[in-house]
Amino acid sequence: MRRIILAVTNDLVHDRRMHRIADALTRHGNEVTLVGRAYADSPPLLPARFRQVRMNHRFRKGKLFYIEYQCRLLWFLIRHRGDVLCAVDLDSLIPVILAGRVQGCLKVYDAHEYYTETPELHGRPVAKWIWDLVARWGIPRMDLCYTVGPALARELEARYHKPFGVVRNVPMATPEGMAIPRADSKILWYHGALNAGRGLEALLETMVLLPDYRLWIAGEGDLSQVLRDKARDMQLLDRVTFLGWVKPDDLWALMVQASVAVNLLEATSKSYYYSLANKAFDYIHALLPAIHMDFPEYRALLGEGNPGMLISAIQPEIIREAVLSISQEEAYNECQRQLDLLRHRFKWASEEGALIRLYEELKSPEWQ
Repeated sequence: MRRIILAVTNDLVHDRRMHRIADALTRHGNEVTLVGRAYADSPPLLPARFRQVRMNHRFRKGKLFYIEYQCRLLWFLIRHRGDVLCAVDLDSLIPVILAGRVQGCLKVYDAHEYYTETPELHGRPVAKWIWDLVARWGIPRMDLCYTVGPALARELEARYHKPFGVVRNVPMATPEGMAIPRADSKILWYHGALNAGRGLEALLETMVLLPDYRLWIAGEGDLSQVLRDKARDMQLLDRVTFLGWVKPDDLWALMVQASVAVNLLEATSKSYYYSLANKAFDYIHALLPAIHMDFPEYRALLGEGNPGMLISAIQPEIIREAVLSISQEEAYNECQRQLDLLRHRFKWASEEGALIRLYEELKSPEWQ
């Protein structure tokens, strides 16, 4: 039995990818600890077969948060010895490398995104330079690296000269007895972080062009208040519902009440351009027709058929036309038929197998 510590910067409750990964590693005979952060208003932890630890933090964001997090995580890792330490994205990389050197254990890098190319770093050259320095120094020192999709894996390999495996963000099995979305519900759906570059402002503007539709938004983020203010100023609060963070068990029941989902991302961010978001697979497994960006991973995911719509730009008029087009009865039914084929192709069992194989390779001499 190996002791594996996975380190993230969130409060654990809503990170379904890390719950799936930690659970899979535990079921395959490892002693797993998932470490995150806690605040006074953090929701209760969900039951799990692995250990969950949330470190208390005084600061929520900015330089002071990152300094505090690095120090607290390093202290935790030094005091709690592991055989394998996993850094989830760049913000936990330094403590994992330093603690790994002290303890002589294996080090893993799980890249959820192209961190140095995120929208949050645009227009911040000093911060971008620092994180790029961390990446170029740290990633080549890891014993194993993997990410969420093939396109991003190729991009990261070319930049850091390190092989990257792939573990997609595929959900667990679809809940039994789940309702099937209907076009006549006329509800647009989005779930995820409310952050810059995700087309959420344009989505609100689209609602003016779709007076018969409602919009449900599940999640919170840097733009939470900005979007609520915009919806109020546009007099849309009677048709736009902000659900806040939704528990994973409640997400499906809400999602299948919608008719069309959206996954909008700005092409100016390489992190978004090479992304393969977990919500894309959520929509597939819920048989919920969705509008995605015409980016490499979504183009490959949807293939030659019609299991969704691809758009080239985030503009209200383009979004409106996509919604109306995909909502036509014949197109909608064909889309759901092909989504059903896709959800049988992309299963967590396959991704779990890839994950376990990657960690088993850590036993081989070439990884040490």
